[in-house]
Amino acid sequence: MPTVVEVSGYAAAVRLTQGAKAMAKTIEPTLERVAYAPKRDVITLCLSTGALVEIPRLAVKELKNLTQGQLRALKPDNAGVTLSQRDLDIDIYLAGLLSEMLGVKPGAVLGRKGGGSRSPAKQRAARRNGRRGGRPKKKVDRAA
Repeated sequence: MPTVVEVSGYAAAVRLTQGAKAMAKTIEPTLERVAYAPKRDVITLCLSTGALVEIPRLAVKELKNLTQGQLRALKPDNAGVTLSQRDLDIDIYLAGLLSEMLGVKPGAVLGRKGGGSRSPAKQRAARRNGRRGGRPKKKVDRAA
């Protein structure tokens, strides 16, 4: 049973095969296959993590005006990093597409992971900074 995610007024289905969640945590996904389903008007992205992501065509501005033949010509390109249609010079960066469609901001995820890190070196640095009074106060500019 796929997980359905609301994408700017459209429903996008995400179906994970067995073990895909664990793999997704350790590697950045790349695009392996692309398919277009005209009856449902969705683009299916088959990722290296084992995930299948179905995105409504109308939710992707670069794909809104393409014909069925042009949509069928979509292919993974640049080592699986982009969704491409060579004849029309369309290259859509996979990470950007997924973050936009699924509401995930890669920078925020990385920052959260880094901020939550508790390595011995980070703990020592935090203690040293604490002895010096902690984080400096922000200076307020009163030249208004």
